[in-house]
Amino acid sequence: MYSPSITTSTGFLTPEAERDSAASANLLFVGAAVALISLAYILPLGPAWARSTQEHFLVAELMESGAEQGTLGRQFGLGALGLFGLLALAWPDGKSLRTRGALGVLCLAFVAWCGLSLLWAIDKSGSFRRFVALGCEATAALAIARRASMRQLVWIVFACSAIWLGLGILAEVSHGTFRPWQTGYRFAGLFHPNESASASSVLALSSLYLATRGEQRKRWLWAVAIVAAGFVVLSGSRTALFAMLLAAVLVWAMQMRFGRLVVWGMAASWLAIIAALVMGSWLMETGSGAISLGRVDQENSTLTGRIPLWQELMEQVGKRPLTGYGYNAFWTVDNIRSISDSQGWDLSAAHSAYIDLVLSVGLIGAVLCLVPMFLGVARSMQFERRAPGLGYGFTAMLLLLALLCGLTETTIGATWFLALFGMCGLAHVAFEVREIVPQQGPRSERTTLEPPRLKRIETSS
Repeated sequence: MYSPSITTSTGFLTPEAERDSAASANLLFVGAAVALISLAYILPLGPAWARSTQEHFLVAELMESGAEQGTLGRQFGLGALGLFGLLALAWPDGKSLRTRGALGVLCLAFVAWCGLSLLWAIDKSGSFRRFVALGCEATAALAIARRASMRQLVWIVFACSAIWLGLGILAEVSHGTFRPWQTGYRFAGLFHPNESASASSVLALSSLYLATRGEQRKRWLWAVAIVAAGFVVLSGSRTALFAMLLAAVLVWAMQMRFGRLVVWGMAASWLAIIAALVMGSWLMETGSGAISLGRVDQENSTLTGRIPLWQELMEQVGKRPLTGYGYNAFWTVDNIRSISDSQGWDLSAAHSAYIDLVLSVGLIGAVLCLVPMFLGVARSMQFERRAPGLGYGFTAMLLLLALLCGLTETTIGATWFLALFGMCGLAHVAFEVREIVPQQGPRSERTTLEPPRLKRIETSS
């Protein structure tokens, strides 16, 4: 509910008013969002519950059937999430969403390009299913941006990731596979260990943000953050651990004068890495020793084993560099079998979000996807510095985590919880919520939840 008694001189909500608005908002909506998101990404529950018992935490038959027909449980969960978002957007509440400058337009342009890529997709039915899933996630993200505050989004992410971690621990305990004292153990829970690491990283970051941004439950939140970080270590994912630590540094960087320099420096670094990946396989071959840090792991799914995979996939990128193979259409059953056989291990993704993105929607689509993400990080940092505690800093951490984890995992442009959380945060930054005020005549809308534009907060009597 809008609180006019505590506003900036331009009419924007202060952190105090934002928290009051969050407290009085429809908690039923927040609870429904948590329940639907939590279920959507673990359905069907049977295979997820037994994940830790599977060899290499993967089943080749399930990967092939998922590529050919999709997963009914996942389709049901995402469909319910999309319907929930559609109803929330259509339900009258006296508010509307508007794009906020070029950032919102770029986000819409990426979705439109993904839809356009269906025309040249090599697997039109599979690409269409995945585009519908993207539409469900985007609809849910817009609904959350319209009806939940940024602060509530942090709590939604916290609740979902805590549920996944708790259920994952129960699943491993029930199967007798929870053995952190054993050499070579990797915590999987309900997902692959790398995906569990991402979920635990999100839990740690949300706890850390809430603990350092005015919540009274600081000790409890710090404890959750430490436990979640411990499970990131247990998962054995070096990329997720590095990404989480770097994103955590962002919490303190947001309070420093050189915070903007840090953001643009990281953005430039990752743009350089993406350019290096796109340049060709020869660059990967010459840098393989440095990238693998001298490791000689036996498991092909480590970074050492990914480099030959990237070399092979870059040859496929060269055949359709601008348009790609259609939205998430490259990984057909034939391509899964062919590339798995040539690499000697089961896979259904490039293990690099940037290569998968170019395979999917080409360089044009990759630019339309990545530019809004980098702009979202910069703008979220700007908003957080001007009004700490609203939640925009957490959006910056979410997007940065996705960009970093995307170096060795497909976290961008895929149907996954990290992509959804990033969409939710980006929607808050790229779109503005306007309150409809009919009695004002032609000017019938006013911004109610736009990020503050003034560094100095003034209160009205």
